[in-house]
Amino acid sequence: MSDGDIAVNSAMDLGTEFEIIIPAVAPPTRKEAEIAAPELPHKNGALALLVDDQEEVRAVLRRDLVALGYGVLEAEHAAEAMDLLDEVSGVELVLSDIAMPGGDERHGAWTSRAREFRTYWPDLDDRACQFSEKRL
Repeated sequence: MSDGDIAVNSAMDLGTEFEIIIPAVAPPTRKEAEIAAPELPHKNGALALLVDDQEEVRAVLRRDLVALGYGVLEAEHAAEAMDLLDEVSGVELVLSDIAMPGGDERHGAWTSRAREFRTYWPDLDDRACQFSEKRL
């Protein structure tokens, strides 16, 4: 479709190597860029909780959330996220890797708690809770 290609080389006890070839394209014109990138609302310091066990992923998402105007709290695992939600009021957005380690006896599995966000943290955006319920 796009003239790209993926090559996979795998060897026992050595691992797997993926080579992804993506054809070069011309950058969009200024007019195309303006049409393709709608203006996103600036959140003016609204508080977001970012939950992911991978620091590299959190760094990229943190940068984007800050650019959108969010103040960002971070948690590396589910138990830490649950503690932050219990301790800090005003969290308006939870952006989380659902399939990650970190559930414990006190908080239960993170995915189970995601279904309960609206009950425990009513300040959270209803759209996020509805999305989570459909996916879990």
